[in-house]
Amino acid sequence: MRLYDATRTIAVAAGLLGAVMFYQPWVGGTVPGVGAVMFSADDLANGRSRTVADNASAPPPRVPSGAAPGAPATGGASSLPTRVPTFAPGAVAPTTMPSAAERTVAAGNATPTRMAVGGMTLPTRVPTFAPGAVAPTTMPSAAERTALATPGAGGNALAVAAPTPVPAATPPPPAKLPKLTLFAIPLAGLGIAVFMAIHSRHSNSRDIIFSKWWTLLLGLIGTYSTWNVISTISGAPVPNNLMDPGESRDLLWGAWASLAAFALGTVAVAASWALPPAKKVIGPIA
Repeated sequence: MRLYDATRTIAVAAGLLGAVMFYQPWVGGTVPGVGAVMFSADDLANGRSRTVADNASAPPPRVPSGAAPGAPATGGASSLPTRVPTFAPGAVAPTTMPSAAERTVAAGNATPTRMAVGGMTLPTRVPTFAPGAVAPTTMPSAAERTALATPGAGGNALAVAAPTPVPAATPPPPAKLPKLTLFAIPLAGLGIAVFMAIHSRHSNSRDIIFSKWWTLLLGLIGTYSTWNVISTISGAPVPNNLMDPGESRDLLWGAWASLAAFALGTVAVAASWALPPAKKVIGPIA
């Protein structure tokens, strides 16, 4: 096997390996309510962590209507709780309640007095003043209150400066693992394998150049998509919410194998460009 054929074979095998590694474990971490999990790139692309968390937080099934409750019901008629009046220590319970007329008179009495009803006294509000102060007989008028509140008019109003609002700093959005871009990984692996497998069948120079450029581009896409996941997890703080929801902790062998496959396939594709294609040997004509 010549070197040109060897590079094509390596590129085809690397593309297939990169596509297969898409379904192997990539990330290890924890999901709320579930615990430790391992997700492949396919799980990350389809939002498997959200589905697992929703299933774990789903409410339990309802109890059938015919099932007996946990505590047995007591026999006999049901009774409602009643309110038991309480009295202060030493007080005598009233034998009769005040009539409506007595309650009206007690409510309209302007003099702060205590109304005794069967040994029970009703509290009244007693105005308090500072020691040595004289109780005011009249309240200040509206004009006097305005003068007291107006600065420069003999009032004692205090000028308080309004605080200057400080704009709150907007926190950066939390980092998350890519989802839609991960679907390009198996497509890139299969594309490398197909283009390199049929590369020798092209006879037109335009088709050969087009095939080489597309194969190299697919190798770079697969390498970048895999490295994006690896670099995001490696530089994430602990704790994090990269799997949304879920904390990513470890990089598993599937991610490293996929990165190695795409890197090797890209190098093999570039090497096949520099090597001349195999020439067909035509035997002597009899």
